[in-house]
Amino acid sequence: MQNEATTARLRLGQEHTVCSKKHPYKVTNRRVDDLWYSTVPGDTGWSSYRDLGARPASPADAAAWRAAGSPKRVKELCNEDEIIGYKMGRQRPDGTLEEIPVRQECSWFDMRPGPRRTERMMTGVGMFGQAPIGLNVARLSEDPATLRRQLLTWTRSGGLAGPVEGDSAQLWAAAGALITSPVGPVRPKVRAAAYRILAEVPDVHSLGKVTDHKGRRGEALARTGRSAEGVGPGTYKLIIDPRNGSPLETESHGEGLQEYSLVLEYGYTDEAPPLTRD
Repeated sequence: MQNEATTARLRLGQEHTVCSKKHPYKVTNRRVDDLWYSTVPGDTGWSSYRDLGARPASPADAAAWRAAGSPKRVKELCNEDEIIGYKMGRQRPDGTLEEIPVRQECSWFDMRPGPRRTERMMTGVGMFGQAPIGLNVARLSEDPATLRRQLLTWTRSGGLAGPVEGDSAQLWAAAGALITSPVGPVRPKVRAAAYRILAEVPDVHSLGKVTDHKGRRGEALARTGRSAEGVGPGTYKLIIDPRNGSPLETESHGEGLQEYSLVLEYGYTDEAPPLTRD
C-alpha cells in the first residue's frame, strides 16, 4: 500500500548531573527512536527505540568521570529525602486514610548502549501515535491568517498536552508541533504558513545560523517560556534547514534542564514497521 504510514527517526538527549555533591559532573543520556504511524485511523503505530548510553557532557565532565573511575553506571544527583507527593495507605480506625509520603528517586544511567526494543503504541483518540485531538491535519489552511485562527481554536479548547496560557505560548507550541510532529507530516505550504505565523509572534526571535547536535547547519528560532504560561521557564529553540524548511532539531534550556531532539528522518513510507532493524 503506498504511503501507508508516516515515519520519523529521532535522537534524543537530556543532560543530568551525576556522582556526589562533592564531585558532581554532567552526562548526556542519549536515545534513538524509530516511530511508525499508520495513516489508517485507529491502526496501531510502532515505536522502536535504543538507549545509546550516557556520555560526559563536556571535556571537563569527561575528566571528572575518569577521575571517578570511569564507572559503567552513574547515578543522578538528587535529594532522595525530598517528599514529592503522598499516596493513600491503610484506613485508620476513625475512617480516614493514612497518607504515606512518596520520596524522590534518583535515576541510574548506563554508560553503555542497550538493546533495541520494539513495542506497539497504545491506540485511542489523541494518544501517542494518533492524530491530536481536535486538529484535522489534512484540513489545515495554507493561508497564515486562517491557519492562525485554526491553531488558536485548537489550543484554546485544550488541544495541547496540558494547559498553556496566552496566544504567544500557544502559537509557539502549536506551530512547532505542526513543523516537527511525524504524525501526518503537513503539506509544504502549510508548514510555510506555520513559519510565517512564528515570524509574526512578537517574542519569537531569530538566532541566525547555528549548528545542531549532529553538526548540521541551520537557522534557529527561539522563544523564552514563563511559568505563568503553564510551560517550564527557559529558552526553547527550533532549528530548521533553510534549503527546504524541514526541521532539524528542537532544544530546551531551563532551570536544571537541558534537552534536545534531533530529527534524523521524517516523511512517508510504504514499508512495514522496522520490527527487527538495528
